[in-house]
Amino acid sequence: MKKTQLLKLIDLVLILAVILTVSSNAYTQNIQQGGIPQNIILISWDGLDRSVVEELLNDNRLPNLAALINEGSFQEIEIKGHATCTKPGHAEMLTGLSAETTGVLSNRDYKPIPEGYTIFERVQKHLGGKDKIHTFMVTGKLAHVGGRGAEEIKSQINKMKNKKNQKKARRQAYSSTVLNQGEPFFLTKKSLDVFDCAQREASEVGPLCLKYLEQFKEPRFLAFLHFSDPDHKGHKHGMGSEEYRQAAIDCDKWLGEIVKWLKEQHLYDLTLLYVTTDHGFDMDTSSHSDAPHSWLATNDKTVTHGGFLADIPATILWRFGIGCENLDPKLIGKPLT
Repeated sequence: MKKTQLLKLIDLVLILAVILTVSSNAYTQNIQQGGIPQNIILISWDGLDRSVVEELLNDNRLPNLAALINEGSFQEIEIKGHATCTKPGHAEMLTGLSAETTGVLSNRDYKPIPEGYTIFERVQKHLGGKDKIHTFMVTGKLAHVGGRGAEEIKSQINKMKNKKNQKKARRQAYSSTVLNQGEPFFLTKKSLDVFDCAQREASEVGPLCLKYLEQFKEPRFLAFLHFSDPDHKGHKHGMGSEEYRQAAIDCDKWLGEIVKWLKEQHLYDLTLLYVTTDHGFDMDTSSHSDAPHSWLATNDKTVTHGGFLADIPATILWRFGIGCENLDPKLIGKPLT
C-alpha cells in the first residue's frame, strides 16, 4: 500500500472514531435530558432500611452506590397502601399499581398478578413485541418474589425430606397460594425471556445477573435484579447488626460488577439504573411490621425528587416513552421528574 493511501486510511479511521464519539456523547446527553434510554436495570436490595443506607454512605462503605448517586441522585421513598413486606412491595415495584389491583396484599394474602400489568409487559407492548426488547428477572427469594404455580409448590413441598421444614412450607404456602393459583409472578413469567428464581445469596445472584446481561445485551433490555441478603440478615441478626450492614456491602460489590460490565460493553452511557428496596426494618429489631422507609439511588439525572414506591415503575415506563396517564389499569404513581 502506498504511503498516501495509508495516510488516507488512517485519516478515515480517525474521522469515524470522532463521529462515533460525538454520536455517543450526544445520545448520552439526550438520555440525561429525558430521551428514551436503550436499556434499564431495576435492582432491589431487599429489606435494606434507608437509615442504614445513609449511615453506610456517610461512612464510605458503599462506594459503588455513592458513585451512582454522584451521577444522578438519592431520593427518599415511602411505602403506603399495603403491608411492609416482600410480596406486595415487589408487586408494586414492578407494576406501579395498588395492592387491591394486583391482588398482592401481604406475604400471606396474595394471588398471581394479572397478565399485562407489569412494567415488562407494558414496555414490550409499547415497543412492538418481545423481539424488540429482552426482559428478565433474577431473584434471590423463592416464594415472595416467586412465580411457581400451586401444583408446583405442592409437588416441591411433598419432596422435602425434613418434616419440620415441610410443615413450615405448607403453613406458609397453602393458605393463599393453592387457593389463588400461584405466586405473584406466576403469570408474568410467561412474557419474560428468563425468570430465574431461587433461594440464594448475592454470591450466586451476582454471576447470574452478569450471565443474563451478556446473553440479552442486544438489541436492548429491561432487567430486574433482586438481592435478598439484607432482609435475610436483618431477620437473623437484627437491623442493628454488622451482619445486616455487611449484606448491604455485598450488594454494593455486585452493583460495582454490573456497572463495570456495562462500561466494558460500552453500554453504561446507554443504560439507566435504579436501585431501591421493598421495605425497611423496624428500628433496632429483626422485623419490619411497620417499616415504610424506602429509598432510590439512580444515575438518572431527570429524577429530581422523592415520592412513593409506585413512582419508581411509573418513572421507568415514562423513560421508555409510555404515557402513564393513559394506562389501564391506572397507575397509582407518577414519574419522579
